[in-house]
Amino acid sequence: MSSNDGILVRRRKISDLNQSIGVNFKDLFKAVGKTIADGVFCRWDRVAKDGIDAVGALTGKKGIEYLVWLLIYRSLNRAIGDLVNENRNLFKSDYKNYDSIAGKIKYALEDIEITINQDFFSHPQELLKVLDIQTPLAQWVQHYGLNPAQADAIAQRFPTYFLHALRQEWHDKASEYNQIIQYFDTPFSAQIAKEESWLRYAAWLQMQVDQPMFLEAFSLRQVYVKPRAYYRQKIEYGDYQDYDYKNRKEFQSKKIAIDLFTQITSWIDKADQNDALRIISGDPGSGKSSFSKMLANELSQSDLVQTGKLRVLFIPLHRLNVKDDLVNAVGKFISHDEYLAHNPLDANHKENRILIIFDGLDELSMQGKLGVEVAKSFINEVQNSIRDFNYQATRLQVIISGRPVVIDSNQDELRKSEQILHILPYLTPKTKRNEFQDESNLLTEDRRNLWWQKYGQVTGNNYDKMPNELNLKNLLEITTQPLLNYLVALSYVRSKDTSVDAENKIVFSEKTNLNAIYQDLLKSVYDRGWDTDQHPTLKGVKYPQFVRILEEIALAAWHGNGRTTTVKEINDHCESSGLKKLLEKFAKGAESGVTNLLTAFYFRQSGFSNDGDRTFEFTHKSFGEYLTARRIVRELAKINKQLKAREDDPDEGWDEKQALTRWIML
Repeated sequence: MSSNDGILVRRRKISDLNQSIGVNFKDLFKAVGKTIADGVFCRWDRVAKDGIDAVGALTGKKGIEYLVWLLIYRSLNRAIGDLVNENRNLFKSDYKNYDSIAGKIKYALEDIEITINQDFFSHPQELLKVLDIQTPLAQWVQHYGLNPAQADAIAQRFPTYFLHALRQEWHDKASEYNQIIQYFDTPFSAQIAKEESWLRYAAWLQMQVDQPMFLEAFSLRQVYVKPRAYYRQKIEYGDYQDYDYKNRKEFQSKKIAIDLFTQITSWIDKADQNDALRIISGDPGSGKSSFSKMLANELSQSDLVQTGKLRVLFIPLHRLNVKDDLVNAVGKFISHDEYLAHNPLDANHKENRILIIFDGLDELSMQGKLGVEVAKSFINEVQNSIRDFNYQATRLQVIISGRPVVIDSNQDELRKSEQILHILPYLTPKTKRNEFQDESNLLTEDRRNLWWQKYGQVTGNNYDKMPNELNLKNLLEITTQPLLNYLVALSYVRSKDTSVDAENKIVFSEKTNLNAIYQDLLKSVYDRGWDTDQHPTLKGVKYPQFVRILEEIALAAWHGNGRTTTVKEINDHCESSGLKKLLEKFAKGAESGVTNLLTAFYFRQSGFSNDGDRTFEFTHKSFGEYLTARRIVRELAKINKQLKAREDDPDEGWDEKQALTRWIML
């Protein structure tokens, strides 16, 4: 390390630093604003002036502090662009007065004086506390049609975007910042390239929970409520306290209520080489994937990860070749990753300790005919690998998430009492709490209220708890599940929207069920995606046609394995039902981005079938069932209509044989 005091930038005004590299914040925000107004979302790292690319004239002449500021400015530029780009569907393009707000931002930012030392490379986000770019960013966002709460929600996500942008900027243009490396060793130095790749990956993990949730202004992190869970503990013989005297039988196990994050982090810290596997079990929509992402996010910010003592790897299982052995499968997965350059399980790149989070065990049972056997084989492979890696010390810990139906089929291989952790809903009814041993009274809290408080903050609705009109017995099962509760919230907010016609809004009552909510959300998605002037190619898709095509997709899934279908199957169903032209319009919607909201709610690509065709699944099975039921009722009405037509006129309609054929085909 060269002789220096570790100071990179000493008490310099941002306006002076910007002038040295030929840029200013006013021009940056004007450029981004113009891009929004023009409706062109492109390479955001090219939005600012070309002057920031003139590194040759800067290096060696201006000094280290200006090169460091160039790195920071480029990263700020990239982060702002990424954040705006991901929320582009929320911005209105009719605001043309770029100078007004851009001038205020320039004044707010460029008069700040900063000092940057070597610690910046270890904790880059600390700079933002001094720079405070989030305040003017939120003000700027409001000028494009977002309310203050939405603007704040977007601005609050900026730090993780900046961290990710900084890591990427250094990686993409490392040779240009060589003078910084020569000044002193940083966590980005070439000699520790492996550490740099893990830091970039950790930044990516953090950004995953700060990306927009279902095309909202807020992210998962901003509304997330940490879940409770339970595990089954076997009851020792003679434990008379657990004897059911009324039914004269001894319980085989008891349910122990836990805080899931506390339980998992304690298990990670303990690092027992003989207890290195945990299974997170929960129904679709219960929050398994959200927990996995939030856990990876929290760990990525921990000292264990930041100092390289623990590596955290997040792997969606539909992207893993589970037919291969674990080391090779992870290696192939890593080969497609843009951050990590080596397989952490490979003997040639030995890591002291790694935690792998495999998300979506149930995905394996949806791909092909092997079903649950594939999942069982994968769990066996994981257990064997854990034994091999942990022969002398704890080097590998694994977390796997999946649905109960898949987990239960593997109970024989998962025998430790705390190995399977079952996610609990936001609320456990009083009538069921006696089934649990809950020494910390975790189950007495209704965490729906906490979620609604967070949701109210990021939407500007300022809820202090779940609205009373939603606290109905018939909605209990829906509102206690994270995904469905969110869908209820969307319908509830829409029901209060005065711009929506009363006849098109849901009225919550004792008769309201999930079907009514799904119907309301279908109309909401159509209104937000199709029924606009932004996509004239889709103006021919009316609401009944929109629903009709979804029904046919649901039918294709029902004819498959109940939840998953392929592109070919969708095409075949639509062609046989005379919907081919309508499907083509629907496909154009996907290409132009208007189905993003729809797919975020209801569909996701879940892998490939045995013949290599892409498979798609309903994110919540009940929605597929709802659409399938609509399709069945539609066919019954058609059959009835055609039979009556034949009764009235023997040359019209269908006879019973034709009707039965249609029914069998359905």
